Amino acid sequence: MDPEQPPEGHSNHWLVWEAIAKLTAKLGAAPLNQFPGIWKHRLDKNWSLELNPHREAIDSVPPFTIVVFFWRWPYGVIDGHGGEWMMSANPEATPEALIAALQKAAA
Repeated sequence: MDPEQPPEGHSNHWLVWEAIAKLTAKLGAAPLNQFPGIWKHRLDKNWSLELNPHREAIDSVPPFTIVVFFWRWPYGVIDGHGGEWMMSANPEATPEALIAALQKAAA
């Protein structure tokens, strides 16, 4: 597998993980498992994340899972196998918008 290309069928999810890795490095928070509990981060006025970097479930978040929020409402759940985006009536709530916000924050 080419490390520069997302695994087949996981492009959006792979890009989220990649951007979070860059963001945590920029913030000096990597590796996240050095901190107890869930890592929470607000990207901007729309997007926030809760990431469990541990081997056990914490606060109902499964191990190695990201919960994505748009306007504080759950929008997606991503893990190492991919994930699911929830439907939103708001046209600003898209995987592409999330990835753009992550990449901007990580730049």
